[in-house]
Amino acid sequence: MLIRLLPALSAALLTAILFTGCAKHAAPTATGSGATASTKAPAGATAEKPQPRQQVAYTLRYERTPCMGNCPVYVAEIDAQNRLTFTGGRFAPRDGVVKVTLPAEVLNTAREVAAEVKFETLPADEYGHGMTDASSEILSLRGSDGRVHTVTSVGGEGPQDLMRLFRYLDTQITEAVKAAK
Repeated sequence: MLIRLLPALSAALLTAILFTGCAKHAAPTATGSGATASTKAPAGATAEKPQPRQQVAYTLRYERTPCMGNCPVYVAEIDAQNRLTFTGGRFAPRDGVVKVTLPAEVLNTAREVAAEVKFETLPADEYGHGMTDASSEILSLRGSDGRVHTVTSVGGEGPQDLMRLFRYLDTQITEAVKAAK
C-alpha cells in the first residue's frame, strides 16, 4: 500500500518545495514595507477601537537579496526626514531591525545621482542575465509626484552610474548601521 502511494507523495512534496521557493516579495505599500501596520491599544485604553500606528512612507527603499554565497541580505528604507529603518538578515552588518537618522546629504546625494542617471526613465524590469544564484539589488525611489519607480539589478548588471548609486547606498547604509548603538 505504501509503495503505491510513494509516487503521489513524492510529486506532492516536490510541488510544495518548488512553489514555496517561487514566492514573490510583498509589493511595497504606502507604509513602504509590504507589511500591514500593527495595531496596539495604549495602556489603559479599551480594546474596542485600537488606534493604528502612524507610519511615514519611505522616500527610498534599497534591498539586497540572497545569493548562493555570502551576500548580505537586508532591506533599508529612508523616509523624508532621513530616518533609516534597516532590517538585516543573513550576512548583513546587523541582524534584525535597526533605526538611525542619517545625515541629510545621504538622501540628497542619492537623489542627485538618481537624477544624473535619469533613474525614472530606466526600465522597471531587471537588468541581468536571468541568473538564479546571484544577489539582486532593488531600488525604489518615490518621486516628488508621489509615484514610486523601482529598478532591479541581478548579479551587478546594469548601467555603470546605476551601479555607482547602488555602491554609494550600500556603503552609507552599512556604515550607519555598524555605527548605530
